[in-house]
Amino acid sequence: DPVQAEALLLQALHESLAREGQLPPRPDWLPGEIPSLVLLLAQLYAGQRRFDELTRLYTRFAAQCRITAFPALAAAAWQALRRSDLAIKAWWACFDPELLPIKADQDWQLNALEGLMQAGLQQQNGFLAMWAARRLREKLPAGQLPGRSYELGEVMRRLEALLNLPPGTWLDRVEFEIQQALARRDIPAVAFFALAYLCEAWDQTVLGDAVRALHLLGAPGLVRVVAELGRDIYPDEALFQSFGREGALSLDPETGMIPGGAYWLKLCQRPRQRPRLSVCMIVRNEAHVLATALASVRELADEIIVVDTGSSDQTMAIATAEPKVRLSQLPWQDDFGAARNACLNLASGDWILVLDADESLCPESLPALQKLIAHAPAGLQLFAPRLISDQGELTTRDWVPRVFQRHPLIRFWGRIHEHPGHAQDPERLPVMPLPQVKIWHTGYLPELIQRQQKYRRLALLEQNLSIQGLPNPYWLYHYGYALMYQIQPPDYAKAFAVLEQSLDENLRFQHRPPVPGWFAAPVRKIELLLLRLLAHWHRDDEIFARYARWRDLIQDPEYHYWHAIACLRQDDPAAAAEGFQRCLQSSETALPQAGYGTWKPLLGLSEVALRTQNWAMGIDAFQHLIASQTPIEAQQLFAEWWQKMEAAN
Repeated sequence: DPVQAEALLLQALHESLAREGQLPPRPDWLPGEIPSLVLLLAQLYAGQRRFDELTRLYTRFAAQCRITAFPALAAAAWQALRRSDLAIKAWWACFDPELLPIKADQDWQLNALEGLMQAGLQQQNGFLAMWAARRLREKLPAGQLPGRSYELGEVMRRLEALLNLPPGTWLDRVEFEIQQALARRDIPAVAFFALAYLCEAWDQTVLGDAVRALHLLGAPGLVRVVAELGRDIYPDEALFQSFGREGALSLDPETGMIPGGAYWLKLCQRPRQRPRLSVCMIVRNEAHVLATALASVRELADEIIVVDTGSSDQTMAIATAEPKVRLSQLPWQDDFGAARNACLNLASGDWILVLDADESLCPESLPALQKLIAHAPAGLQLFAPRLISDQGELTTRDWVPRVFQRHPLIRFWGRIHEHPGHAQDPERLPVMPLPQVKIWHTGYLPELIQRQQKYRRLALLEQNLSIQGLPNPYWLYHYGYALMYQIQPPDYAKAFAVLEQSLDENLRFQHRPPVPGWFAAPVRKIELLLLRLLAHWHRDDEIFARYARWRDLIQDPEYHYWHAIACLRQDDPAAAAEGFQRCLQSSETALPQAGYGTWKPLLGLSEVALRTQNWAMGIDAFQHLIASQTPIEAQQLFAEWWQKMEAAN
C-alpha cells in the first residue's frame, strides 16, 4: 500500500525531525532513523516515477542521508528530467568513500558509472562518457552490463568516432587536453582531465598538474590527499613535499564543487582496509637461490604464490617451508607467459609483485613499496622497479614492469621474454617508474647462465618473433641481443638486420599496438646496439647519420662515446672533444661501471689533447682520472701519455 506507506514514513520523519536533539516525550517514544526514513521515501518516489519530489527530497536531506544509494536515486531522477548537469553532480557523489555502503554497493557504483556515461552522451560530452565507459570496462572485462542490451565495446567505438580518437590513444589525447586547458587557464578542465588520466596512470607530471589545479580551485583537503599520493610514489619531487601538508578534516564542501570531487578521494585516499599483496613466482630447480628470494619479501607479502614447473631438486621443499607460500605444480609447456598467467590466476591480493627465484627485493626498497601498496590500485598501469644485476665486472640497471593490480585484463604475453599487457585490446598499458624500489637479479652471472642453460632459449625465441602474423619488435630486440651476446661465435650481421627490423616495426606502429600482445621495443637500447655494431665495423658515415637523427633522444654516454671515437678516426678532434664532454655531462648509463660516462671519455680527451697539442686539456683529463676510482691503471697511462707529449714537443 504505497499511499499508506508514504503517509507513515512522512509522519515518522516529521516527528523525528521535530524532536531531534530533545528528550523523548515519554519513555517508550523512539525516534526513527532519519537516513533510513529518507532512503525509504526516495525508493518509494523512484518506484512511482515521482522524480520532482525525489530530487526535492535529495536537495533537502543530502547532508543527513549519507547512504550510497541516495545520490544514485536522485541522479537517475534528474537524468529522467533531462537535467544532466545536476545528474552528473549526484552521480559523482556516489563515489564518496564517507557514504555508508549498503548491500550490493558495487551495483550502485556500476549504476553511477553508467549514469555518468549516459549523462555524458546526453550532453555530447564525449570525454566524460569515455572516461565512465573505460571505468566500466575495468570492472566488467566481458564488456556487458547486467540486464543491458548494449555492449560496452560498441559504446566505446561510438565515442572514439565522436572524439576523432584512434583506438588505443586515450591517454595521449587526455594528456593533450590537459596541456590545452592549461594554455587557456581553464582550471576546472585541468582538474577533470587530470582525474581522467590518473585513473589509469599515476604519472608524476599529471599528479603535479592536479595538485596545482586543486589548489587554485580552493580545495586544500583534496590537495592533501593527492599530494600524499604523489609523496608516496615520487618522494623526491619537491612539489608534493611543499603542498598538502595541511588540509580540511571534512571534505564534503570540496567534493561537491570540484569536477569529480568524490572520485578524487576514491582514487587517492588510502582505503580503510589495507590492500593485500600477492608475490607471484614461477620456479624450476631453483633450490640454490629460492630461500633468499622468499626471505626478501616475507615481511611485505600477504601471500606468495609459487608455481613449480617440474623441479627435480629441493625447490618444492624449500617453498613449502615458508608459511606464506601457496605452492602449485604446472607441467612445463615451453611457455613462460602461460606459467606466469597460471600464477596470476591463483593470486587473491589487490596488488601483484612478480619476482623470479634468482631475484630478491632489496631491503631498502620495502618502505617505498609499502607506501605504494597502501593505496588501492587504480587502472591497468604497470609499475617498474629498478632491476640491478651483475654481468661480470658490469652492473646493469634497468626498469622492469613487475608491480600492478590483480586484474583479469592484465595478462602476460610471450612464450619467452614474457611481458605484461592488455588481455583483450590493442592498447599500451602505461608504465610508471618506481625509482625507490630495487630488485637484485643474479641470473645473469656467468656460472648461473651455464647452470640454467639460458642460451638454449634462443631456439624458443626464434619460434616466437611474431604475433598474429605481425613481427613483434619487443621479441625481435631480444633476439638481436641474443645473437650479439648469447651465442658463440656471435652473429653480428644477422643481429644488425634483426635490430633494424625491430626498430622499423616499432616506428611503423609508434602510436598504438596493431594487435593485443604486440609490444614496442626500447628504441634507445636498439639504437645503442646498432651503434656498437657500426663502431665495431668502423662504418663511420653510418654512425654520423644515425647520431644526427637520434642524439637528442638518446642521452646515454655510450652513444656519444662511439660517435666521438668515429670523429677521432675521421680526424675531427674538435667534434670528438665535444662528444667526450657530452659523455661526462650525460645522465646515468645503464652500465655505470663500463666507464662510458667516466674514464673512457677522459682517455678520449687525452688523445684529442695529443692530436691538438692542447696539453692543459690532457693534464686536466688525467687529474680527474687519477682522482677517481677507475678500473684502469691511470698512473701508468699518464706516464705513457707524458712520453708521447714530450715526443710531440
